[in-house]
Amino acid sequence: MHAGLRSLSDKMLASSGMHTMLEVSVLDRLASLQGMAVSAVPMSPLFEKGVSFQLPLAGEVSTAPSDVIEALRHLRVGFLSSHDYLDRNAFSGTLYSMHRALTQLGVQVINLGMKPRPLGWAVKNKLFPTPPIDSRAPDYVERVQRYVTKVNRAIQDTPCDVIFAPVASAEISFLTTMTPIVYLSDTTFGLYRRFYKMVFEPNVVAQLEQIEQIALDRATKAVYSSQWAAESALKDYGVPASKLEVVSFGANLERVPSVAEILERCTTDRCRLLFVGKEWERKGGDAAFATLVMLLEQGMDVELLIVGCKPPDAVANHDRVQFIPYLDKNNPRHRTTFDQVFLRSHFLLLPTRADCTPMVIAEANAYGMFVLTTDIGGITSLVRNGRNGYALPETATADAYAKLIQGCFSDRTLYRQLLLCSREEYDSRLNWDSWAQHVGAILAEVAG
Repeated sequence: MHAGLRSLSDKMLASSGMHTMLEVSVLDRLASLQGMAVSAVPMSPLFEKGVSFQLPLAGEVSTAPSDVIEALRHLRVGFLSSHDYLDRNAFSGTLYSMHRALTQLGVQVINLGMKPRPLGWAVKNKLFPTPPIDSRAPDYVERVQRYVTKVNRAIQDTPCDVIFAPVASAEISFLTTMTPIVYLSDTTFGLYRRFYKMVFEPNVVAQLEQIEQIALDRATKAVYSSQWAAESALKDYGVPASKLEVVSFGANLERVPSVAEILERCTTDRCRLLFVGKEWERKGGDAAFATLVMLLEQGMDVELLIVGCKPPDAVANHDRVQFIPYLDKNNPRHRTTFDQVFLRSHFLLLPTRADCTPMVIAEANAYGMFVLTTDIGGITSLVRNGRNGYALPETATADAYAKLIQGCFSDRTLYRQLLLCSREEYDSRLNWDSWAQHVGAILAEVAG
């Protein structure tokens, strides 16, 4: 339809550059700390039967050539989701960031099903927030159908070249349009239910599985944030490999600090561990606190900063624990606090027990934080062992985390290089500009 759009991916990949690697001596030092080889961390193959799913990661695509950017300006993309994608808090701010990134890329983004924002909306939304459509509610299907009826009318009034539908499987399943669709998610319903041990009534499971299958069948492309999720689409829902794409999400930040700012914490003697999460148990809060206690017993000057929840009293009352129960990213003062906490912290400690691709990993890397987390879900699509963090086995004890933290922080040359490598992973891969360029190319290809 639009001249020059079909070759977007090729042109963008041709303009990409290679990032630098850690010095071999540093890799060897990390290997001795963890007892594993880190000089080469292979990407695990996604597909069985000899078929490999190895897409170039979004962040490894550098700035798109000017003719590609110009071609994207002619692309009309309908943005579809019943989540409030203009709210920084909805879906952890991810949909807001996606909408903004595509708009900044120059794509003509058409808001489908989203009412215009009246004056004073922010105050009204804070006092009387509109809850998202709950998939377990008895009237779930009826509510989605009512929403999609408005979307169908909007598509007729404002034609699109392609529809971009993040976390919108139900919305897709009820659409009545011939416009090609690009679906995006960080998981499948089957994974979500098994992985998070969600309990649904049998009839609800059957209904939601049917919705997921219809959405994936209707989508021209399905984009996932990890190979783990894409593998589920292939195995559990029979999605052809040719329809699947893996693109890492970016960091949901309003401000990205300079490298000079994040280097300042290399001079501090006290090590600050950051734990972020709304759910203390699921995010591995007990393991994070046990790591703090072990490091203190070993004589290390260390403290734990907790953001997003109130920990148990025994943790909250510890003299080396600080916590902030909640930060609202729609609130400028809260965003400033977020910025200050991340600038002060040396490591993100996230021994999570169930996660898809946590947004906080990219955010931590933007602040040069080395991430210590768990090898579960889609995390290894974000964390490259020895570069921007370590994904330890789920069975790893506090001793394993403590050993890595103490070894990395006591060697200031090593810590500085890990800080710079973590930031480089954000700059080269885990940012929304790179995501938008890659997804923009997919949308253009689908539009034809």
